[in-house]
Parts: sequence; structure tokens; C-alpha cells
Amino acid sequence: IELTQAEAKLVNQHSGEKGKTLSAGTHNLTGKQARYYSRIRAIGDDQGRTERQRKVVMSLVNKMKTSDIFTINNALAKILGMITTNMSKNEVLALAANVMSYLEYPMEQNRVPVDGYYTNERVTISGLKADVLVPNLTENSRLLVEFLYENDVPDKVH
Repeated sequence: IELTQAEAKLVNQHSGEKGKTLSAGTHNLTGKQARYYSRIRAIGDDQGRTERQRKVVMSLVNKMKTSDIFTINNALAKILGMITTNMSKNEVLALAANVMSYLEYPMEQNRVPVDGYYTNERVTISGLKADVLVPNLTENSRLLVEFLYENDVPDKVH
């Protein structure tokens, strides 16, 4: 992960990782460092925080792309027990069996709400003030469907 000096400083102070001091530059983060980096709210806005989260996910995927099948199977064995899904065990195992081919797919990312299709508002909830993003639901729904289906949007969705 490419860290700015401000991000490195916060990760050093708050990740709970002892003895691994980071500076600006590219680093292999520990789990604790990656978790805190993904949660930073003190720098930028919500979009910056979610961008950091996407960077961590993309970094993990890219690391898996260069891993052998045994490393991937070990990782799956460790994380599948921490996931709750409505898929059956057989459905999950069928997906896992094809993980090597899935890693070759190109990855694209998107963010909702989409830039230009929300407003910033300050609201009061239970006496506390909060800044929120209020999405234009119609446009964000349309743009999400276009992103997911690309040029093959089903008629039912229009």
C-alpha cells in the first residue's frame, strides 16, 4: 500500500502494531495496520476512507493472483469460517474450486453515491449533529445497474 506521511503517522499511532514503524512510501502492511489504514477518518472525507478500503481489497486480490493454489486454499480455509452467507456449503466450495480462474478476471470498482449525484447535509439525530451524504436514489440506482450489467442491462431493470 502506498502511504502518505500523514497516513503512516496515524497507522503508527493507532494500529496497535508495535515495533513496525512506517513512513511515507510503499509498504506491506500487517493485518492490524491494514485494518486501521482502512478506517482512517482523520484525513479527508468518506470517499477517501472508502478509497483506502478499496486499495486494501485490491492489494489482497493482487497478492492472491501471484500465489500458488496451496496458499490460496490455506487462506480460504482460514477465512471461510468467518463468513456468513445464504449460500450452501456446496455452492461455496464450487466457487472456491474455480478461484484461480476468477482471479484472472479484470476488476473494476465503483462507489455509491456516485460523484455529482448526492448532496451533503447536516442532520440532527437524537440531539447529535452529523454530516451525511444524501444520494439521488433514482440516478444512483440507474448508474449502479449500468455499472453491474455494462451493455447488457436486463429489460426488467430499466
